[in-house]
Amino acid sequence: MEEGKVEGDAVVVVFRHASVVTMDVPQHQSGLQQKGKGDDERRFGIIRDGAVAVSTESGLIVWVGKDADVGKQAFYSSSSMIIGTTLKEVDCKGQCLLPGFVDCHTHLVYGGDRSNEFEERLEGVSYEDISRRGGGIASTVRATRQATEEELLEAAMPRIQALINEGVTTVEIKSGYGLDTETELKMLRVAKTIGETFPITVVRTFLGAHAIPPNFLGSSDEYIKQVCEEMIPCVAKENLATAVDVFCEKIAFNIEQTERVFQAAKKYGLEVKLHSEQLSDMGGTKLAIKYNALSVDHLEYTSDESIAALKESNTVAVLLPGAFYYLREKMAPPIQKFRDAGVPLAIATDLNPGTSPFASLRIMMNMACTLFRLTPREVLHGCTHTAAKALGLHHSVGLIKESFKANLVLWPITRPATLCATFTGITPSFIMHHGKFTKLPTTITTKSPKNAVFEWKGRVDAESNTTRLHQVICSWDATSRDVAAQGAFGLVGFCSDEGVRRNHGRVGAALAPNAIRTQLASLPWETKMFDAHNVYCLEGDLDKAHAQYADKIYDLLSHNVTPIGLGGGHEIAWGSFNGIAKFLFKHKSDNNNNNSN
Repeated sequence: MEEGKVEGDAVVVVFRHASVVTMDVPQHQSGLQQKGKGDDERRFGIIRDGAVAVSTESGLIVWVGKDADVGKQAFYSSSSMIIGTTLKEVDCKGQCLLPGFVDCHTHLVYGGDRSNEFEERLEGVSYEDISRRGGGIASTVRATRQATEEELLEAAMPRIQALINEGVTTVEIKSGYGLDTETELKMLRVAKTIGETFPITVVRTFLGAHAIPPNFLGSSDEYIKQVCEEMIPCVAKENLATAVDVFCEKIAFNIEQTERVFQAAKKYGLEVKLHSEQLSDMGGTKLAIKYNALSVDHLEYTSDESIAALKESNTVAVLLPGAFYYLREKMAPPIQKFRDAGVPLAIATDLNPGTSPFASLRIMMNMACTLFRLTPREVLHGCTHTAAKALGLHHSVGLIKESFKANLVLWPITRPATLCATFTGITPSFIMHHGKFTKLPTTITTKSPKNAVFEWKGRVDAESNTTRLHQVICSWDATSRDVAAQGAFGLVGFCSDEGVRRNHGRVGAALAPNAIRTQLASLPWETKMFDAHNVYCLEGDLDKAHAQYADKIYDLLSHNVTPIGLGGGHEIAWGSFNGIAKFLFKHKSDNNNNNSN
């Protein structure tokens, strides 16, 4: 799509006077971590007093720039409005406009409650000990197997809504609490339903190899065989996931088993991801890179060798500060080594019932700064564009940039770092997902095309006395009404496709009035002709547009001018009928009054 161009009959929303935080900058940049170096414009790619234009039809950003340049754009011209573009404006009043957040690692579909384990850990029991005796993941597996799809959906609804309320517009949801084919598929179907029900993009990941089921203890190879030969084919057949994940750890699956799952995933065209080096270094990261993994997640025990491999790969390192905090871990990920190597770092909630029960990416942002010593720049990048890369969506999500998805959130702040530094009840002023508002701004102004007047021009015969329509036609206004003569004609355009759209017909009639005028302009013409301009169907309000059109028909007839309607036949019929009926009723009423006198 050309910059600033909008195709067809569309609505363009222009966000004006915003501090546009594009995030279109590198995540790590030498020197900016040093005290006093750089500023917010360079740290976050901010355009002060900026503007962003969005097509609600395509759901894409069509233009980004300085507010002073809005009027120069094609979508803002009179001609664009004439051909059917409705223009809306939102005054952002200097607030920060950011890309919607991306939570690239969650387990938010599950059954049960593990608050008892929280108490046990406070009494000194380790996470590994809890897992070995049937708690941890196994506890959630039992509850999830027993729950219906409806019960799992109901339980997940407040979690997903909490993320949406914080400006998350894209979320990954993993399975992994079924550990049998039926329940794993059930979880993924619930995740699919969430994406169809809520205004958020849901990316689904199959995590059948999350833990060893109780009935496979001592025979984990047999379970991996089931994952590879039964579960993954079913997931692929139903198109329930785009990626496969594995928990590669001493209490779960070894390197050889993980590789078998990766091979099966690739056989069915699925991407791979890995829970890696959370509790020990088993070399999972290097294996994941070998299979071009989208991401490796946790990484507290990542080795220098694995960091060097990450540096040369396209794999994202996903940090999960919630689990680190909740389990009171002591080994933090090697942040400075990641930073020095230029490894892309994403931040996610790891929302799950046992080790990170937090439906708040905002809290994770603060934890990533305070616990891992990441900078706000790194964290915000890690929750937007780098997080999108961890899901394979970085070519269309995570930046405020032309042709990217219009996932936008306006925050009532003046500095982006505020979102990381504080947690004081700040909520978005508005939220937009794929060009549609999920939380409305306080005020939206519709810029009416009423002043967009067709420019009559055409052929001129200098060598003859022939006059053309464009040379004699007059605008229909208060002056015209005083000089209108019997036998004159008046053009009235009806720019709308709403009627045929409702009936699933072929659109295009909104362009007809001015297309017809263009063809009429050079016709030889002598009779008096007026142009009463166009009526526009704004915001789908067809009744209002028909009423306005009927008023124009009535007005022309009342001044002895014969109206000529321009537009789609089905679109103008009702308005024409009402205008004529109103005139005839008035004419009959006047005649009756005269006769009675």
